[in-house]
Amino acid sequence: MLDAFIIFLLFIFFLAALAGDSFIFSILYLFTGAYVLGRIWSKRSLANLQIQRRYPSHAFIGESLSAELSIHNRGWLPLVWVQFQEALPLEISLAGSIRKVYTLGPKDSFTLSYHLEPRKRGYYPVGPFQARTADILGLGPDDMRQIPSDYITVFPQVIPLKGVALPSRSPLGAIKHSLPIFEDPARPMGKRGYQVGDSLRRVDWKTTAAVGKLQVKKFEPSVDLQVEILLNLNEDEFESRYKLEVTELAIIVAASIANWCSQHKIITGLQINGETSREPGTRLTRILPNKGRGHLVKILEQLAYAQKTTSPTITEKLRESTSFLGWGTTLVLIAGKGDDQLLDELYRLRQKGVQVVLIFCGSVSNLKNIRSRAKFFGVRVYSVERVSELETWS
Repeated sequence: MLDAFIIFLLFIFFLAALAGDSFIFSILYLFTGAYVLGRIWSKRSLANLQIQRRYPSHAFIGESLSAELSIHNRGWLPLVWVQFQEALPLEISLAGSIRKVYTLGPKDSFTLSYHLEPRKRGYYPVGPFQARTADILGLGPDDMRQIPSDYITVFPQVIPLKGVALPSRSPLGAIKHSLPIFEDPARPMGKRGYQVGDSLRRVDWKTTAAVGKLQVKKFEPSVDLQVEILLNLNEDEFESRYKLEVTELAIIVAASIANWCSQHKIITGLQINGETSREPGTRLTRILPNKGRGHLVKILEQLAYAQKTTSPTITEKLRESTSFLGWGTTLVLIAGKGDDQLLDELYRLRQKGVQVVLIFCGSVSNLKNIRSRAKFFGVRVYSVERVSELETWS
């Protein structure tokens, strides 16, 4: 279109030069001025657009989320037409992209609203956003302005667990203990008469004065679990043909256990033998043990970014990343298969005083033999083949 217009202007110029007619020159100046003015107009108008994107930065699978783009023309020049386009991955929007054409007057504003429906965990771009327009005559190339992408983190699915049997040797903490010798001074549960051997620190002097006999405080026996979740995403260590589905199941199991620990105020750490989708090729770092809802969000974010890897093996990962686990810590290992080397490594941890829970995801061919040997080592073994099993898992 532009080439044809230039040829047209050249034709008028030579025609005016040959004829020497000022009217033809006026037409030439008119078209040339309209083109130059139109180009300046469109570029200046796009530069005066103020664009702001509002959307939730985190979401769960299946949520229906509202997002919007606020667009304001700060200039005095109207935009006769402008096309807006917001690119969206199919994992968070069935529409794929949002495209609209508007007319914007001077100082005019409008809001472009759309919905996000995350269907798969991960880390996805929202955008980029493009605004496109052209000169009034439509002769020149389109002018475009682009706003970079923002990102949304889609958490993995979390299944509310009815109960999880996590052993521990630590004598104090958040969960009732079966042995009355492990009393938690943070959990008073009444008074009783003084007995020989009771510490004077436990004497309740106010009650003693009221009753006239020495009274000591009774405490509830409890155990403070410290859980370390280790998720293996080495794709070569999953037996099933459906490795993608099974690794996703493993991530759901890890997220559900972390959620259960958070609900019970258990100190929890996370390690993943995998890579991060935020920086492909980069290994995921350990999340140090802590508790609380904010800490759970960090764990779910890490699980949202988790991707499969090919090295190291889970046995190598155990050797390099469990030396710091203290006595009484409970290690929850989530894996796709096991062998003698893995069980030997778990037995080494048991000798250090680390409690071990081994959870297999997917079909495991030698599960019976592993259970038998793991029982001898004092390692609890669970097997999960589908998500629905977690809803009744205990």
